[in-house]
Amino acid sequence: FFCLMLAGTRLVFFLFLCLFAGAAVIEEQKTFLGHSIPNDWHFQEAGEKVADWKTTENQAAQLLASPASIQNNEDVVVSWNGVSDASTEDFVAIFCPADEGNDLDYLDMLYTNSSSPSGSLRFENLINMRCDYGFKYYRGTPVNGRHALVATSNPVTMINGNTEVMQLHLSLTSYPTEMQFTWTTGSNAFESTVIYGKTPDELNYTAFSPSSASVTYTADQMCGAPANVTAQQLFRNPGWIHSVVVQNLEPVTTYFYQCGNANETWSPVYWFRTSPSSNEYSDPQTAEIATKLVVYGDMGVNGPPSAVSTATRVTNEVYEGHSLVLHIGDLSY
Repeated sequence: FFCLMLAGTRLVFFLFLCLFAGAAVIEEQKTFLGHSIPNDWHFQEAGEKVADWKTTENQAAQLLASPASIQNNEDVVVSWNGVSDASTEDFVAIFCPADEGNDLDYLDMLYTNSSSPSGSLRFENLINMRCDYGFKYYRGTPVNGRHALVATSNPVTMINGNTEVMQLHLSLTSYPTEMQFTWTTGSNAFESTVIYGKTPDELNYTAFSPSSASVTYTADQMCGAPANVTAQQLFRNPGWIHSVVVQNLEPVTTYFYQCGNANETWSPVYWFRTSPSSNEYSDPQTAEIATKLVVYGDMGVNGPPSAVSTATRVTNEVYEGHSLVLHIGDLSY
């Protein structure tokens, strides 16, 4: 290029125009969630979603998800038939919501591992994500970066999906006679309520907070991508976060409780034990009640089911008389 510049300004100017014109017709490669996709595929809803590619073959293929409604943590069996030219590399993807996502954007997938036109897979321990689950059968071999959609299942609904009490946590406040209850549901239509008592059959006390005190957050409140990208594996609607503080609890007392509201659903009955009073443990030399603690960090996920084993062992320690569990971090998984 340096030699051409020495040859004269006219030639250099001509080359510049050619380079500029050539650059003008180059299309930027489209991508979606890190995947390259053909430029003739059109985005939907402000560029956030891509339609499935369905060919004209396999018109007779069917996909059935059973049962059609499940409780939290139950399994679903997905069966297919009528799939021509099936391959062991074909896969079934799971979606929630059922009517969103595609071959590039799904919650998870299982290979069929079969070249038979019919077969089944089991998706285990499906949690309540407050949406209907759906399943799609895709060709394993991509064409132009896309997997052809073969069949779509019926939706699978969650029993009490939008109102079920989830993610229930208890936390201490600054006062030993209080306990804070926090949980999530998909609704803020009614007051957040805790009913409690000293026996599981007599939950005679009530504490609540107004529905206006429940909070949530949206994708546009996140700091940036990928946190603010709505997709099957990225930002998901967190539902409503409810919080109630129960006051005037007696020290060293076991309470039973339920969270939720009478108009929708209640959680199962759980229990907790309050801490000793300040007079009983403030001076180690004169304390009337000993407090046993479990302190640990890192749930442990190297070699499953390490995290489950850790939680089970800590639970056993609590039942053996420990008063407090302190997890110092590394638990966000």
